[in-house]
Amino acid sequence: MPNQKHGTDPSWASHLCRSIYSQRGILFAFVGGILWSVNGLAANIITKTVGVWVIGYFCSICQLLLIPFLQWDYAERYGVAEVSIIILSGLCDIIVLFLACYAYSLTTVGNTGALLYSKPLFCVFLSRIVLQVKYSVYDVVILVCNLTGIALISKPPFLFASLTDDEIITEFYGSMVAIGAAVTGAFQFIAIRKLVERDACDRFLLLLVKGIIGFFLCSMVLATNLSHGGHIKSTYDLLWLTLQCGSGLCSCLFIYAALQSQDASTVALVSTVEVLASFLLQVAFTDDSVDLMDIVGAFMITICPIWYAVKGILCEYFDAN
Repeated sequence: MPNQKHGTDPSWASHLCRSIYSQRGILFAFVGGILWSVNGLAANIITKTVGVWVIGYFCSICQLLLIPFLQWDYAERYGVAEVSIIILSGLCDIIVLFLACYAYSLTTVGNTGALLYSKPLFCVFLSRIVLQVKYSVYDVVILVCNLTGIALISKPPFLFASLTDDEIITEFYGSMVAIGAAVTGAFQFIAIRKLVERDACDRFLLLLVKGIIGFFLCSMVLATNLSHGGHIKSTYDLLWLTLQCGSGLCSCLFIYAALQSQDASTVALVSTVEVLASFLLQVAFTDDSVDLMDIVGAFMITICPIWYAVKGILCEYFDAN
């Protein structure tokens, strides 16, 4: 019989540490969500004076900073399928950037943030189709919560007939654009998970491809229509643009790192912490008001991440024992 004193068995502590480490993707997704809320605040402010294509141009250039960090030993892992998925991911990412910036220019920071992180609604569908992930009772609850939250925040005219003034209609259009960005972001999440399954995911390369696609696209638009949208006119504009580019880049790095250890739906759910941070930043730095329906809708979208985080850690811990 092993010589072991009661209370000195360290196995429970090591199992717990391994369980928490295995859920590091949740922490990365959490930090990525916070950084994206800062990106949203900067986008909401900068789009009042600077055009979306100019913002996209500078954000694309920032991706060049990642060249020294590329994992060159991954080159032999890239076949035709992997390259196609990488290009698809980069294209989806740059589309999300354009749509998100446009949405932030039409509606508030909190509302746009909440709708952008309704990705779980679409990740669940796509995960079932592409990744063969099975539905569960919890997925159904998540779908219902997300759909209800989206309706309360976007306030579609066919459901809220009494809200018909121009400002509400403009915010509804912004909400639809944000939902379009969420759908595109869900495709991007699934593409990254496919790369992870193929052991060919280099998050620095993904962002660099996004930058290359965005650079050529924005360059063509700006070269053919230089008067389209505003340009940087002051140091104030430059500071907010720098904050947006930096926080957006760091947010993507954290989210991509999270996707390498967690499934797409979990990452999308945990990163919805961005919604709460967006509303707090909106109250602190803008003049936009927050009404009760927005708060309830955001709550219904963000209530699930805590459950998924705790559930994941506890499952890993009990499995280890």
